[in-house]
Amino acid sequence: MAGVTNNSKILKARVIGTEHSGNRNNYLKIIVKYEYLNTEYETEEVKYQLETYTPVINKEFPIIIDSLNVSNSYILVSPSDFSRFNISFPDSLNWIKKYIRD
Repeated sequence: MAGVTNNSKILKARVIGTEHSGNRNNYLKIIVKYEYLNTEYETEEVKYQLETYTPVINKEFPIIIDSLNVSNSYILVSPSDFSRFNISFPDSLNWIKKYIRD
């Protein structure tokens, strides 16, 4: 997703699962569900900057969607995710910073 546009909506997404790799390219894939216009959607996204053991199940994170193409979305987890869209990182997510790789 390129950036916030007039068609962008910011919603809450709940993490329902994770997958990780133990090889030298460790990563954490998060799987989320969110609702838009009374329809539930599920998407997943790899977050390379998160430690593979990050406790995110049942946590909520903002997700930016394109309201004209709901499958075009981006989950906001780390400060760099928020700055990509020129959105301030919320204090409520400060706990995630200890799981972010330098």
